[in-house]
Amino acid sequence: MSAPFLSIIIPVYDEAESLVELVRRCREAAVRTGHAYEMILVDDASQDTTPEVMARIDNHVGLSVLRLKSNKGQIAATMEGLRVAKGRIVLVLDGDLQDPPEVIPELVHVLEQAPSDVGVVFAVKVPLGGPAWFRLGHFVHSMLLARLSGKRLPIGAGSFCALRAATVERLVRRNARWGNLSAVIAAQDVRWLAVPYHKEERYHGQSRVGALGLIVESVASLMIVAAGFLRSSRNGRAP
Repeated sequence: MSAPFLSIIIPVYDEAESLVELVRRCREAAVRTGHAYEMILVDDASQDTTPEVMARIDNHVGLSVLRLKSNKGQIAATMEGLRVAKGRIVLVLDGDLQDPPEVIPELVHVLEQAPSDVGVVFAVKVPLGGPAWFRLGHFVHSMLLARLSGKRLPIGAGSFCALRAATVERLVRRNARWGNLSAVIAAQDVRWLAVPYHKEERYHGQSRVGALGLIVESVASLMIVAAGFLRSSRNGRAP
C-alpha cells in the first residue's frame, strides 16, 4: 500500500467510554477530506478498560494502536505517535472529544492551500471558555510565550492542529517530554495559521489535568521556548 496522505494521531488515557464514538467521528471526518488516511491511537498506559475497547476496534482498515508500557504524559505520547506517522499532513487531537473531529477537513484544507512555508494550522478555541482564573492564566502564559519566542501564537492554541511532514520531522528531533505541543512548535519557529472552533464538553467524566497539572505544563512549555531562545542566540540569529 502507498503511504497515506493524512495521519491522525490521538493520544488517549482512560478514554474507554469515548473510544468508539471518537473513532467513528474521526473516520467520517477523514473520509470527507478525500484523502487516504491512517489513524493512530496512542494508549498512554491506560488504567481503565481502554485496551479492551481498542482490541475490539483496532482491526478497522487504516486504524492502528500504539500501546505504551508506562504512562508518559500527553506530549510524550503525542511524540510517540508523530514518530511513526507516515502522512504528508499529520493531524493531532485529544481523545476526550472536546476537540471536535468535524474540524479535521477544514484544518487539512487550509494547510493544503497555504503557502509552503506555513508549517502548522492550529484549531483555536473561540471563545476560550473556562473559569476566570483559567482564562487569565492562559493569557499570561501566551504573553510570556510570545516574549520568549518572538512569535505570538493565537490565544487558545493547543495540541489540536494539522502539521506538515517537515514540521513533524523537526518536532520528533526535538523529542519533547513535557509541556504543550503548541509551545514545542513555537520553539521551532514555525509559521502558522489558525482555524476557529467551538470547544465541546468532555464526552464523559472530568478533566484529569487539574490546576496543578496546567501550571506544570505551562512552566515546562515556557522552559522549552526559553531553551530554544538560548540556542538561537548562541547560533547568532534571532529566535
